[in-house]
Amino acid sequence: MKIRELKLRNAFQHEKLDIEFSDFHAIIGANGSGKSNIVESIRYILTAKFLLPGTNDTMVREGAEKGHIDMTIESEGEMITTRAALGKASRSLKRGDEKKSKSAEVIEYIQNVLLRALPDAVNQSSIIAQGNLTAGLFDTQAKRTSVFMRLAGLSDIEKKREALQAEASKHTVPMLSFNIEELEIKIKELMDTRDILQKEIAGFKSYPTDKIAEARRLVMFTEETSESVKELKAVEESLQEFRGLRDEAQLSMDNLRAQSDAVGAKMASKEMLAKAQERITLYDANKKNWDKRKTLNTKMEQTAEQLEQLTATAPKAEYDGPSQEEMAELKAEAATMIASVDKTIAAFSGDDISECPICHTEHGIERAKEICEDANTTRADLVSVLSDAAAAYTEAVNAKAKWKRELDTYNTSRQVLQTRADTLLAEYDALAAGIEPKDPKDDRQLIITNDNLRTEQESVLEELTNITKAHSDAVVEVTKLENRQANLTLMAAAVIDPVKFKAAQDLIAASDKAAEAIAERNGRITGIENQINDEEVRLADALQQKQDAETVTRYVQFLEYARGSLHRDNFPSGKVKAFIDRMLLSANLYLDAMHAGFSISYDREMGFVAFFPQDNKSMRADRLSGGQKITFALAFRFAVNELHTDTGFLILDEPTVWLDDAHIDYMVKALSLVKSKLVPRTQVIVVTHDEKLAAICDGVFEVPAP
Repeated sequence: MKIRELKLRNAFQHEKLDIEFSDFHAIIGANGSGKSNIVESIRYILTAKFLLPGTNDTMVREGAEKGHIDMTIESEGEMITTRAALGKASRSLKRGDEKKSKSAEVIEYIQNVLLRALPDAVNQSSIIAQGNLTAGLFDTQAKRTSVFMRLAGLSDIEKKREALQAEASKHTVPMLSFNIEELEIKIKELMDTRDILQKEIAGFKSYPTDKIAEARRLVMFTEETSESVKELKAVEESLQEFRGLRDEAQLSMDNLRAQSDAVGAKMASKEMLAKAQERITLYDANKKNWDKRKTLNTKMEQTAEQLEQLTATAPKAEYDGPSQEEMAELKAEAATMIASVDKTIAAFSGDDISECPICHTEHGIERAKEICEDANTTRADLVSVLSDAAAAYTEAVNAKAKWKRELDTYNTSRQVLQTRADTLLAEYDALAAGIEPKDPKDDRQLIITNDNLRTEQESVLEELTNITKAHSDAVVEVTKLENRQANLTLMAAAVIDPVKFKAAQDLIAASDKAAEAIAERNGRITGIENQINDEEVRLADALQQKQDAETVTRYVQFLEYARGSLHRDNFPSGKVKAFIDRMLLSANLYLDAMHAGFSISYDREMGFVAFFPQDNKSMRADRLSGGQKITFALAFRFAVNELHTDTGFLILDEPTVWLDDAHIDYMVKALSLVKSKLVPRTQVIVVTHDEKLAAICDGVFEVPAP
């Protein structure tokens, strides 16, 4: 079995989350995004339990009343979807509509309790929580034994014995609702009564069918003759009425035909209408051409006016504003002079200056101070000049840029308007020249008048059709009534023999009385057969209850036998040893696939022992290196998963937590080898933050941030 798809709706913090799983899949995401909740969802589908704090009610997303989890698994080529409902009104885990017999329930219960792991153990072998990868492998003998007993489903023998006792106490042999022998006797009595009634039916006198039919025809004919006299008068009155309707309809038909012919005479001929339509079509074409020329002419005038206005506001073709080159030269000259003055100030700023450092002329300190003061004054003037020159330079640059933008805008606008003018002129020249066409009003009126006449004629013809149908119906009804009148006239004149009529009535009465007696007995027979069916259903229920009682008895006896077989002194040790032997065989296959370089055996005192065939040496597993311990722990978990579940998958929740980079590399390498050799038969799902671990997976699902 492998997990193929998981859907969460209003579950935990997820409103909608869909995941499709490959054979080697990684689930990544930031802290708090809900990775662990995905593992909890799978756990809940498998066991109907939550490991994290919470209940079915509290696992619904905040703000929602209900939610559900759907998981699709692949089992023997078949896709099966299981739904777990969440919320106060959804407390059941739906696993299909399978119905099991009592014997199947007994076998399944004993297998689950005695020979297989309980749901908690399934969790530990199929879903490895954070930090639990090596749990129980390198601890004391007592802790190892506890782990093995738990994984082997033997952690608490007494609780299992109590569970078996409690299960047995739930079942009591049901009392039979019906007495089987009494039901069989009652069914026999009902069948005998049915046979008696059937014999009575066979003893009634039978009357010839042809004579009964002849008598019924004679009685019916006599009754019809008396009714014919009454009906004949009503038929004659109806006949007179329908003849009047027929004649009135004929007169209306003649008038409507004449009216239709008169309207048709006023209508124009097809040739006249065709020529009028031709003149209207020609006018419409010329009018469209004329209107388009007028529109184009208006647009051309507007475009020419826009060109004229644009030309009037055109900027100068050459820039004549302040020169940025001159301002740049002025700035450079002022800067040079400031530098020269700065040198002079620096030269005459000392306290012991006795001569000019430039011309070496002797002078006093007072003279040096005067020179510095003059230089500072000159420098201040030059700084002001430099500032003004910089401002003038910036103004010159902006002025020239503004002129350039205005010139570019002008040229672009002029080009657009000129292109538009050329296009309009080309369209105008392409249209045929001419004069404004004259509207053919008379032709239009002719067509309108003719259409009105046609509508009037169609109305008359429609009315004529309705009157014609009414006339036809009246003719048909007159014919039917005339035929009925003739038949009734003959029947009213017929003569009936009263003796034959009385004999026919007596024969019919005797036949009907016998038929009623037979029908009454047939009704009783039907009721008796229904009773027989009901009693047979009760008998079948009683037999089923008897069979169920026998099954429950065997079930309780079987539970008691199972409770007795669970004895603390001899049962667990054998099961634990068998579990360890099978686990070691499978674990060594995984170690070989992961190129571990060692195999594992088990000693009750020393625990797991690693053997290195290349060096022909052994050591206790708790003395292995960190990477070797991780490799062995993975092999152990894969092996236990194969032994204790039919799930076919292993979920590793944060397996690299608390591991350094070197140990993470050991795990990545080991899982890579498992993927290449064993993943086709074992699905691996890894919840991780580590990018190296996620990189070796076939598929990666990143849980979106809440």
